[in-house]
Amino acid sequence: MKGRICLLAAVAASGGVHGLAALPGPAAVGWLAAGLTVVSCLALAVARGFRRRMRAGATTRAVAAAILVLWVAYAAFCSTVWRAQYRLDDRLAGENENKVSRVLLRIATLPRLAPDRRQFEAEVLSSRPAGVPSRILVSWSAGKWGGPYGRGGEPAADFPELIPGQVWRMALTLKNPHGQRNPHGFDYEGHLFARNARATASVRGTPRYVRDEPWASLPVVAQRARHRVRQAMRPHVDGRRYGAVLLALAIGDQDSVE
Repeated sequence: MKGRICLLAAVAASGGVHGLAALPGPAAVGWLAAGLTVVSCLALAVARGFRRRMRAGATTRAVAAAILVLWVAYAAFCSTVWRAQYRLDDRLAGENENKVSRVLLRIATLPRLAPDRRQFEAEVLSSRPAGVPSRILVSWSAGKWGGPYGRGGEPAADFPELIPGQVWRMALTLKNPHGQRNPHGFDYEGHLFARNARATASVRGTPRYVRDEPWASLPVVAQRARHRVRQAMRPHVDGRRYGAVLLALAIGDQDSVE
């Protein structure tokens, strides 16, 4: 029973952090720990005095259990605050906004294919200057980009094969994500934040292929397997009426569905 109550307290404390308008700073967390320590000591002292007078051991045990629940909730609260602050700190430095950065990155997701551009999420391995988030959304457009409606009847641009796990060195123009703020509209910024893509990037110049890391992580292995399945299916579904739907059903590649 005690374990279940501790678990509920931890969940409640963690959920409470998500409802805060702003994360508490180290000073506030420290004062909370100090207050909790004082309350714990006073409660134990009162319980022991009550036990000596009334010889009621159950009271002391109940107070000790309540204190344990409070400290478990505090530990969960601090852990959630730390993880949330760590996530928020992984952002694009203000001095790098709309400026070119030299980035060594690894492709982390299945690239989105379009006639005149490629788009994928990437893990940043190193950057010059520093201050680039650990994960970004990269857009690689052809030399003459046809705009959001494509290149019309022109042939598709020639891109190298982009595979999850490949490491590239690129010159990127980085920006913080910005989306429309229409009421009840799609929250683009929230969407990228949920995917941990903390900046958008546009390729400048000609990227340079460095190496391939097919076993970098389990997510990379999974994305690489999806890439192989897509490459095997494309000759049979490209140009078909429901080709994009079949790809979406097979590997979850919904980017081609219009």
